[in-house]
Amino acid sequence: MTLTKTLKSLTRLSLATTLAFAAVNVAADPVSGQMVPATIATAEQLVQEGNDIHYKNWQARNLTNKLRIVNHLNAALGVDTINRELFEQLDNLQLDNERFATLTILNVADVSSFLQKMARLQIEDMQRSNSDAEFVLDKEASVRKAWGLPNKGASITLVDARGIVVAHRNGQLSSEEINTFIELVQQRLSNF
Repeated sequence: MTLTKTLKSLTRLSLATTLAFAAVNVAADPVSGQMVPATIATAEQLVQEGNDIHYKNWQARNLTNKLRIVNHLNAALGVDTINRELFEQLDNLQLDNERFATLTILNVADVSSFLQKMARLQIEDMQRSNSDAEFVLDKEASVRKAWGLPNKGASITLVDARGIVVAHRNGQLSSEEINTFIELVQQRLSNF
């Protein structure tokens, strides 16, 4: 085989390998009107009993029975302030906890074990101070990977009581986007 044929074969093999690898690992952002993408590995949901916190396995298919705003964050300094305005406005609405919940998924896969422990303590304190909210600790980035979310920053997803995506945005929401999410929550709850 000539050098040219060998290089062409290697190029075809490399391209085929790249395409096969991409087909296996590509995930898309959650799409409105579709089920929330299933997670491959489980994350851990915080469960509060009295003042004690324990963890149970959580998967995206558990997003049923309530309308939810899912706040996906990566464990990094300052990321918890992204989209704070949305959550302050939701708090001011005093929504029915039987029909609506906020769920914060904290991805700690990309930080050191020390920062994972710090994040765990912080999220446990958040659960204790806001027992109506739901919190998930994701040590394997399973949600980020399954949902195709960015490696850094935050994502907001509105999910209906059947697990269907109503709306999704990555990053900092604009004032207009916050208003849109609030309106969607109110519309969905009025039809619940």
